[in-house]
Amino acid sequence: MSESAVVQSIDAGLAVGAFSGKEIIGVCIAFVEAADYQTFVSKLPNSEEILRPASFVRFAYVVSPASRGGGITGELLQRAMKQSRDSDYKHAIATVAVSNGPSINILLKAGFDIKYVGPVYGEKVRMITHRALHDVTPRRVPSVWTDSSDVVNQQKLLSQGLVGVEAKRQGENTLIGYA
Repeated sequence: MSESAVVQSIDAGLAVGAFSGKEIIGVCIAFVEAADYQTFVSKLPNSEEILRPASFVRFAYVVSPASRGGGITGELLQRAMKQSRDSDYKHAIATVAVSNGPSINILLKAGFDIKYVGPVYGEKVRMITHRALHDVTPRRVPSVWTDSSDVVNQQKLLSQGLVGVEAKRQGENTLIGYA
């Protein structure tokens, strides 16, 4: 994310933070990069609806290691989504590494669906997740589960019209539920 995107997000009120006293322990930013359209257009189904100018934002977040696991990231994401809705954005996109089980879980619990698994930025294999910010439809129940690192199987499920809607831990692995 570029410095100008961060500044614009802060100026637009699309950045939220968590503090412990005077120390910042987490931040979530909704932002738009000029290159986002080119990055996502060929990878997202319904991209012409989702990627319309001034219609979508991307989310990025970070929480200090000592503060992880307590729900702070999810709360920051919920607040940033509310700010984005209030600013009239319609769609949200977030990318996550296939190996980052905790972050996958946070996004899916927040209502994001996995829409693409594969190289996104160069050769980095990531998941692209999407959520309609004004969507109030109930979450779907997964019918198929697969390991988050099984990129080939996830691509197969996506090509069949399924989307990733849930994540859970199984030992050291993160399983993704598709519906």
